[in-house]
Order: sequence, then C-alpha cells, then structure tokens
Amino acid sequence: MRLYRYSSHEQKANSFYKGFSKLSTYQVKVPFRDVDMHGHVHNSAYICYFEEAITNWIEANNFVSDINPMTSEHRFFIKKIELTYHLPAHFNRLYKIEVSLQKLGNTSMTLHCEMFDDNGSERRLIVEETAVWVYVDKSGMPSDIVSPLRDKLAALV
Repeated sequence: MRLYRYSSHEQKANSFYKGFSKLSTYQVKVPFRDVDMHGHVHNSAYICYFEEAITNWIEANNFVSDINPMTSEHRFFIKKIELTYHLPAHFNRLYKIEVSLQKLGNTSMTLHCEMFDDNGSERRLIVEETAVWVYVDKSGMPSDIVSPLRDKLAALV
C-alpha cells in the first residue's frame, strides 16, 4: 500500500504556524493484493488504509513521542473499529482519506475517517471508519489522558 500525503508543502508550513491540523487529508492508491476477483477492495483492507492515514495524522500533529509504546509510560489501544461501506473501491485508483478527531473523553478518543473518490465530476464517499482508542498505563488499565497530550488533542476537537 502506498499512502500519499495529499496536502502541499505550503499547507504543511501553514499548519506549523497555526498549530495543529484538525483535518488531515491523504491519498491511497489501491494495490493489486487488496482486491478480489471482481476488482473490489477486500473489506479488511480499508482498516489498513485508515490505520496508515491515522499514523500520518499522528505524525503531522507531533503526537509520536506522546504515544510511542517504546518510550512512553502510556499508550493507546484500539477498543472499537466500525466501518460503514457506501461504494466499492477499485484496483489502481487513487482515493482521498480524511482523518479527524471526533470526540475526546477522559480516557479515550474517537477518530473519524472517510475515504472519498474525487476522480470524477463529483465527490463520492466510499467508506467511513469510526475508531475508539483507549489510553492505558503500563498495566493495560485505562488511564486519564495526561497533559501535554490532552491539550494537543483538545485543540483538534
């Protein structure tokens, strides 16, 4: 899977000066391994596309050091992923994925991702994902999201 940052260098520079990016947009080109005999993307492949887009959203907003499981006292576990399918995606096509923070709780956050086809005359929603991530301590128990991470996330809601 190849995931492309859709935003231009100028947008990257603007987000540096303005703070955090409330909505991150990326592109994914569907590889052959992710399609069935009819040329449609396998349902499970969408989770990988969204996970990569979320990882890039984390990097763009400088959260890596706050949630890195190798160096942080806390980390996020994925509690729930829900996909809603609207239209099939196809082999070798480019699609836009938008990632946003939908909700920030005491011990969790809810991310919302949408995958669009902008290749034609109209923008069409292909699939959307809602993912709940729970913040946990070293023992794996839910923990309040600590500052400065909480402050960074609160700026994105």
